[in-house]
Amino acid sequence: MKSITAHWFDTKTRAKQDIPHQSAPLLVYSCGPTVYSTPTLGNHRANVIYDLVNRSLIWLDYEVKWVMNYTDVGHLVADSDDGDDKMALAAHKERTTAWKIAEQVIASFEQNLDALHVRRPTQTLRATDHIAEMIHLISELEQRGYTYQTSDGVYFDTAKFATYGALAGLDVAGQKEGARVEKNPQKRQPTDFALWKFSPKDEQRDMEWESPWGMGFPGWHIECSAMSMLALGPTLDLHMGGIDLLQPHHTNEVAQSEAATGKPFVKHWLHFEHLLIDGKRMGKSEGNAYTLADVEQKGFSALDFRYLTMLTHYRKKMNFTWEALAAAASARRRLQPFLAAGASGRANEEILVQLQERLADDLDLPGLIAQLWDYLNSEAKLAEKQATLAVVNDAVLDLADGVGETAAVPDEVQAFVKQRQTARAERDYAAADSLRQQIEQAGYTVEDTPQGAVVKPRI
Repeated sequence: MKSITAHWFDTKTRAKQDIPHQSAPLLVYSCGPTVYSTPTLGNHRANVIYDLVNRSLIWLDYEVKWVMNYTDVGHLVADSDDGDDKMALAAHKERTTAWKIAEQVIASFEQNLDALHVRRPTQTLRATDHIAEMIHLISELEQRGYTYQTSDGVYFDTAKFATYGALAGLDVAGQKEGARVEKNPQKRQPTDFALWKFSPKDEQRDMEWESPWGMGFPGWHIECSAMSMLALGPTLDLHMGGIDLLQPHHTNEVAQSEAATGKPFVKHWLHFEHLLIDGKRMGKSEGNAYTLADVEQKGFSALDFRYLTMLTHYRKKMNFTWEALAAAASARRRLQPFLAAGASGRANEEILVQLQERLADDLDLPGLIAQLWDYLNSEAKLAEKQATLAVVNDAVLDLADGVGETAAVPDEVQAFVKQRQTARAERDYAAADSLRQQIEQAGYTVEDTPQGAVVKPRI
């Protein structure tokens, strides 16, 4: 396959920008989960998008070094750096330690990644393993005059960073305390943020460290800057994350990183939109914070959710419904026998290049899926379709079930076939036609021959 330049939407410029090929690996960073509770489908939409970005770049002939973090300390419940650490709250609720919560959630998270066929990043970093690097970065900011100290921590002075808020298009002067930014009388500006928080004097935290400023723990934003620059250097080629992270998290990353190094922090930014549930915000308080376990308990596969994720462009809100998941599962099921059958033919190179160009055009997975189905429904030879689909699936989609799981017609379809045979024998042709429709909706065709009914996958 030939090299094709990715032309993706850049949050910084609010326009599509080329991501040039280069001799060195493309340096990519993604904001991973705060590991205080079971990941939700919203988290997993992010994981699938990260995976699709990585795979697409590789298929477009980029070499990629992708780094992701685990936030296991320092993410407070309020953007204003007030309130409790999410890890500490989870530990208190479960009557255990923050360390154990982190271990349990990371183990569950990585099992979910495997179920979703998400490739592991080149490197993953845990915040608690890199406190020394965070302290060093804060010290550098202090020496450059960007910090000040209050009774509860060390803060970044956003007034001293001239372009603060540019990434998010933030009206800094219009920021008011008491709205999203809560009041803190010791902060010089509402947008100032904590680099280091002091431990409470009347209690001992699970996670706290000595520092030049006193016993405490890092702020959430400093973690990503310290870890990304440790692994990838001062300037990243591509930084990914949800649109909810744009302000304040990514805005603050830019400020503290560029203030410390004097160099551009990120060349290209990719942000994806929220996942909704039945058109509404997803959240525990709404009772709809579904997990992958909920998906599997309903009889669906994690790969059905992976396929469903591909049907909505990353810059659009994805609306999850159980009906939509069922339709995605049916469509994915239609692919399985062809994926399991192997690829003895020769792939259609023209189609493959067209599909690559879909990905190069702002990661157009919905367009790729639609074009792929048009091709699979064409008059092309079956062996060619199988070979072409195998290339796309191996490179990007990765929608095949486990080896040996899909060679046979599913039990559900076999049951329909038997019921239809009985209906035909009893001359109940209306019932037979209805059962044929159910077989076709499941992704198969049935042909009546002198030797009996022959069932084949439908493409």
